[in-house]
Amino acid sequence: MRKRDLFKQILTLSLAAVLACGTFTGCGGKESEGQAAQESPVTEEQEDDKGTESAENTENTENTESGGDSGDLTTITILCKDRRYDDILLADREEYLVWRKFDEMLAEAGLRLEFESVPTEQLKTVVQTRLAAGNDLPDIIVAEYMDEQSLVALGEKGIIADVKAAIDQYSNGNTLSWWDKYWDVEKRLTTADGAIYWYPSLATDMLHGDEYKGTGFCLQIRQDWLEKLNLEMPETLQELQQVLTAFREQDANGNGVQDEQITVRLDSFQNGFAQSFGLANKLIQVDHNGKAVSPWLQPGIKDYILYMKGLVEAGLIDPGMMTDQVVEGKITENVSSALYSYVGQSWYEPMTGDEDAVYAPVYPIYSDAYEPSFFRENKALVYHQYVVNANTDKMEAVVRLFDLIYTPEYGELSTFGVEGEWFQWSEDGTRKELIEYTDEEKAEKHITIGNALFGNVCVPVVTMHEDEPSSYECKREFEDFIQTLDNDFETNPRVAMSTSDETETYNKYITTLDTYSTELLVDLVLGNRPIEDLEDAVEEMKAMGLEELLEVYQARSDRYWAQ
Repeated sequence: MRKRDLFKQILTLSLAAVLACGTFTGCGGKESEGQAAQESPVTEEQEDDKGTESAENTENTENTESGGDSGDLTTITILCKDRRYDDILLADREEYLVWRKFDEMLAEAGLRLEFESVPTEQLKTVVQTRLAAGNDLPDIIVAEYMDEQSLVALGEKGIIADVKAAIDQYSNGNTLSWWDKYWDVEKRLTTADGAIYWYPSLATDMLHGDEYKGTGFCLQIRQDWLEKLNLEMPETLQELQQVLTAFREQDANGNGVQDEQITVRLDSFQNGFAQSFGLANKLIQVDHNGKAVSPWLQPGIKDYILYMKGLVEAGLIDPGMMTDQVVEGKITENVSSALYSYVGQSWYEPMTGDEDAVYAPVYPIYSDAYEPSFFRENKALVYHQYVVNANTDKMEAVVRLFDLIYTPEYGELSTFGVEGEWFQWSEDGTRKELIEYTDEEKAEKHITIGNALFGNVCVPVVTMHEDEPSSYECKREFEDFIQTLDNDFETNPRVAMSTSDETETYNKYITTLDTYSTELLVDLVLGNRPIEDLEDAVEEMKAMGLEELLEVYQARSDRYWAQ
């Protein structure tokens, strides 16, 4: 995601796998690879919380207050989860310097926080139940696991507040100015009636100190095997297949078996190969021109299926490559000749057990007939929902809290932690994480950043992350190269909030179509269904609502760009 050296550490700032987020639901996900972000993968991220198995008793809650003298402070109550990571608990916050710094900021704003925390695994059930009842609610509720339209419905019923109206009445200007800086929050979250029903988490990235288009996902092949066999980096899919065949036939991993194989998923368009044919990464996407598209209706679909079918028939990819677990298993066996992941990933090389392993990004074309597409993680992410009780008598204080959160000062504390404890400034003006302690020692000494202790736990994440260049030269060069690409699809498409009618249409068709699409793709690639069935199958999908879904996304895209 964002130079994923951080991914290897339990206290990483991931969004990622944000982050994928689906357009009708809150972000959260794993790279799928990408789930950074998908409705889906996400990818993910969008970022998966690391939790233990869910406890059975949803009544297990904790009421705790932030420290400090409450004399002149207004107390805000928050229903939230108890942790983001298993070894960093909200209940232990007073032992962390980063919390005490945050608490000082709160006190300066005349605020203190009181929490009703529940085990992370139970948050969704507890929040849904409490909001459905609509009474005895705290001032703020962490509703990240609820879908957006359900929250809009609660807003229309007067259970949760229109925070835009509250901002207009009480804000000092921080919130809207910060929202506008990178994120276009109002364009994304404003309903047709002009309301906004939640405060979001925000994240943005920089590269080499400058704003940039954002990183993304790509095919990567074993550069060390290329060098070992004296082969050139492929530039076309035809050359790529020749290289991958040579890896296999010449026993590139040196184990005496022809077992080298591609480890990308066959049941998804998000695998890098599809993008060489210009295809979108999922059933419905919005391209860089704001047009809603589906890979099934794009020109390269037939040639893509035939190409992947050829890879399977040549033994270059296992027909069982359908899950992330299978993919990662092959990587740990050191048989993965090519994979699909974040451009700057650095965690798969160690997984191979080969100290010389390097996965180098590759961007092969199929033919001049198709401009390759690129699946990019947005440089600025808007995700999660923090809703406000419409009947709170502390609305001005709530707005003041978020005016504090949407500031560079909070963003730095949540992203980078405390200077001298978590990071120090380098001579070149960049922050460098202190390395005096191991991750275990940091946990033992209660040293962390805000985003690991309270961000995405009780208050929003605000991440202002400066990507550091990858330690791999090939990935650094490719990261610069992808900034020149325009034909991209984003993890979070730029679309306006859906209307109730649009959500109804989406819910009516999406599950059946998604299932059909996945099964059809697998059947065609594996030869269980002849390619001659493709045209009829696409017509079946149209009859199942594919064009109606495209119309929903197109309308949302048009509204976004019209603002």
